[in-house]
Amino acid sequence: MKNCPTCRAEYADDATSCTACGQPFDSPPIEIRTSGLAISSVLLATLVPLLCFFLTQLPWVGVLLAGFGMIAPALAMVLGIASLVQIWTSGGKLNGTGYASLGIFIPLLVMGIPCLLAILHLRQSGLAFRMTCGTNLSRIGKAMLIYAHEYDGKLPQAGGENNLWAQSLPAWYVYDRQKAYGLDSSTTQGRVTPQSSLYLLVKYAEVTPHQFNCRANQDVSIFRLSDIRTLQNKDATLIDLWDFGPHPQEYCSYTYHWPFDDYALTTDRDPALAIAADRNPWLINTEPEQNTWDSFLPDNESYQGRTKDARMGNSPSHHSDGQNVLFLDSHVAFEKRSFCGVNDDNIYTPAGNADPNATSSKGLRPVRFDMSPSNRPKSKRDSYLVQ
Repeated sequence: MKNCPTCRAEYADDATSCTACGQPFDSPPIEIRTSGLAISSVLLATLVPLLCFFLTQLPWVGVLLAGFGMIAPALAMVLGIASLVQIWTSGGKLNGTGYASLGIFIPLLVMGIPCLLAILHLRQSGLAFRMTCGTNLSRIGKAMLIYAHEYDGKLPQAGGENNLWAQSLPAWYVYDRQKAYGLDSSTTQGRVTPQSSLYLLVKYAEVTPHQFNCRANQDVSIFRLSDIRTLQNKDATLIDLWDFGPHPQEYCSYTYHWPFDDYALTTDRDPALAIAADRNPWLINTEPEQNTWDSFLPDNESYQGRTKDARMGNSPSHHSDGQNVLFLDSHVAFEKRSFCGVNDDNIYTPAGNADPNATSSKGLRPVRFDMSPSNRPKSKRDSYLVQ
């Protein structure tokens, strides 16, 4: 038995042609060459980027080489694919599939590793922000209980017993409490923000402003007196103030349970009541469009919404994956749905009826600065977190 010089298949001694490839044995043997495209591909994928890297210190020439070094991997992949096609259609006259494969694989590996690292970094950053945010709320919750112990079980409530929901305090930097909240003669009604109630923890419970900042909120900064140019009293300290500056929403990442009327917080409420969390998705910057609100449907038995419909009700602070929620018993949990309060109550909306035990997994659409009965908690079990 002998081997065909073209395809190396075995044939009988008396055969006149190869039964595998049909090559006549009396014709001259076919020369098998390595594909030049395949060799060019592997060179571009390996040597050229290295050469360009070492020559980047040269003026002008180095800049041009650096630019070529960046596009060389893409060219290597194109040449690698072209050489594979050339080899497969050559009828055995070309080889070099190994070189071509390297020319394709090496650029994918070089470009893929940074992309993978970037994705892992983003995921780790998101998890780190989520954990830091949860730690902030946990410290805030403990400070609230300390505060409540000093104030007969009442959690922080700025102003008087009944207040109007304002965009900012009448005077957030004065020493007089009555002037700060614009309290009436009976000192029972003033104008407050939800953040001004949280600021009482800075003023009286030694919580620092940076603990009210979730790094996942790019539009929220840490409150610093040095950043407030309108502050007239240059000797003022944090404990002299009554809110996070003239625009408190820019310095506080968290919502707080409705602090304006009879449903202000006390420690005798249901321990599972949500009292603070990441920002309310319906009260950020501009009011949501009606079709956006209509599209929000909890994915439970009552509403039969889809996952993406339910996620619309999550806080945007963590890419709508969920929200860190502080409960009255001071524990913090990352909840994947906004209807995570007592009896699956939606923590960002008022319930839809006046039942003494009213809760709702969707509730009514929240309205900023609205003090009407429809925009208030409907019961002591109805969480409504606002900012």
